[in-house]
Amino acid sequence: MIVEDEIASISRLYIGLLRMDFTVEVCDNPSELQQRLARFKPQIVVISQKLHQTSPGTREKFSIPVIQLGIEGNVPADADLALDRMASLSTIAKAIENIVAGSK
Repeated sequence: MIVEDEIASISRLYIGLLRMDFTVEVCDNPSELQQRLARFKPQIVVISQKLHQTSPGTREKFSIPVIQLGIEGNVPADADLALDRMASLSTIAKAIENIVAGSK
Protein backbone atom coordinates (compact mmCIF):
# COMPACT_ATOMS: atom_id res chain seq x y z
CA MET A 1 0.00 0.00 0.00
CA ILE A 2 1.28 3.46 -0.91
CA VAL A 3 0.31 6.28 1.44
CA GLU A 4 1.15 9.61 -0.16
CA ASP A 5 -0.62 12.88 -0.85
CA GLU A 6 1.50 14.18 -3.74
CA ILE A 7 0.11 13.12 -7.11
CA ALA A 8 3.51 12.93 -8.86
CA SER A 9 4.90 10.56 -6.22
CA ILE A 10 1.77 8.43 -6.18
CA SER A 11 1.75 8.09 -9.97
CA ARG A 12 5.44 7.19 -10.22
CA LEU A 13 5.25 4.55 -7.50
CA TYR A 14 1.85 3.15 -8.41
CA ILE A 15 2.50 2.71 -12.12
CA GLY A 16 6.06 1.52 -11.59
CA LEU A 17 5.13 -1.10 -9.00
CA LEU A 18 2.18 -2.32 -11.09
CA ARG A 19 4.53 -2.80 -14.05
CA MET A 20 6.74 -4.91 -11.76
CA ASP A 21 3.75 -7.17 -10.98
CA PHE A 22 3.10 -5.86 -7.47
CA THR A 23 -0.51 -5.58 -6.31
CA VAL A 24 -0.85 -1.96 -5.22
CA GLU A 25 -3.44 0.10 -3.34
CA VAL A 26 -3.11 3.88 -2.92
CA CYS A 27 -4.27 5.97 0.00
CA ASP A 28 -3.91 9.75 -0.14
CA ASN A 29 -5.81 10.50 3.04
CA PRO A 30 -4.34 9.39 6.39
CA SER A 31 -7.79 9.39 7.98
CA GLU A 32 -8.75 6.51 5.66
CA LEU A 33 -5.58 4.50 6.31
CA GLN A 34 -6.95 2.17 8.98
CA GLN A 35 -10.05 1.29 6.93
CA ARG A 36 -8.00 0.63 3.80
CA LEU A 37 -5.45 -1.48 5.68
CA ALA A 38 -8.24 -3.62 7.10
CA ARG A 39 -9.86 -4.04 3.67
CA PHE A 40 -6.78 -4.46 1.45
CA LYS A 41 -4.53 -6.33 3.93
CA PRO A 42 -1.24 -5.37 2.27
CA GLN A 43 2.08 -7.04 3.06
CA ILE A 44 3.84 -3.69 3.44
CA VAL A 45 3.12 0.05 3.67
CA VAL A 46 5.19 2.65 1.82
CA ILE A 47 4.38 6.01 3.39
CA SER A 48 5.65 9.57 3.02
CA GLN A 49 7.40 11.07 6.02
CA LYS A 50 4.76 13.78 6.32
CA LEU A 51 1.82 11.38 6.36
CA HIS A 52 3.65 8.91 8.58
CA GLN A 53 3.87 11.62 11.23
CA THR A 54 0.08 12.04 11.10
CA SER A 55 -0.60 8.30 11.47
CA PRO A 56 1.82 6.95 14.09
CA GLY A 57 1.67 3.36 15.26
CA THR A 58 0.68 1.85 11.91
CA ARG A 59 3.28 -0.90 12.19
CA GLU A 60 2.20 -1.95 15.67
CA LYS A 61 -1.55 -1.63 15.17
CA PHE A 62 -1.58 -3.75 12.02
CA SER A 63 1.57 -5.88 12.48
CA ILE A 64 2.78 -4.70 9.09
CA PRO A 65 6.22 -3.59 7.88
CA VAL A 66 6.54 0.12 7.08
CA ILE A 67 8.93 1.89 4.68
CA GLN A 68 9.02 5.65 5.21
CA LEU A 69 9.95 7.85 2.26
CA GLY A 70 11.65 10.99 3.45
CA ILE A 71 15.19 11.13 4.76
CA GLU A 72 17.26 8.02 4.08
CA GLY A 73 18.75 6.41 7.15
CA ASN A 74 16.63 8.45 9.57
CA VAL A 75 14.47 5.48 10.56
CA PRO A 76 11.72 6.40 13.03
CA ALA A 77 10.89 3.96 15.82
CA ASP A 78 7.67 2.86 14.11
CA ALA A 79 9.19 2.09 10.69
CA ASP A 80 11.32 -0.75 9.38
CA LEU A 81 13.26 1.29 6.83
CA ALA A 82 13.63 4.89 5.69
CA LEU A 83 14.49 5.73 2.10
CA ASP A 84 15.14 9.05 0.42
CA ARG A 85 11.95 10.50 -1.02
CA MET A 86 13.60 10.53 -4.45
CA ALA A 87 14.86 6.93 -4.26
CA SER A 88 14.68 5.09 -7.55
CA LEU A 89 11.78 2.77 -8.21
CA SER A 90 14.16 -0.18 -8.36
CA THR A 91 15.54 0.71 -4.91
CA ILE A 92 12.04 0.90 -3.45
CA ALA A 93 10.99 -2.36 -5.14
CA LYS A 94 14.10 -4.16 -3.86
CA ALA A 95 13.44 -2.87 -0.33
CA ILE A 96 9.85 -4.13 -0.52
CA GLU A 97 10.99 -7.54 -1.76
CA ASN A 98 13.63 -7.83 0.98
CA ILE A 99 11.26 -6.87 3.79
CA VAL A 100 8.44 -9.11 2.56
CA ALA A 101 10.85 -12.03 2.10
CA GLY A 102 12.20 -11.49 5.62
CA SER A 103 8.75 -11.42 7.19
CA LYS A 104 7.73 -14.86 5.86
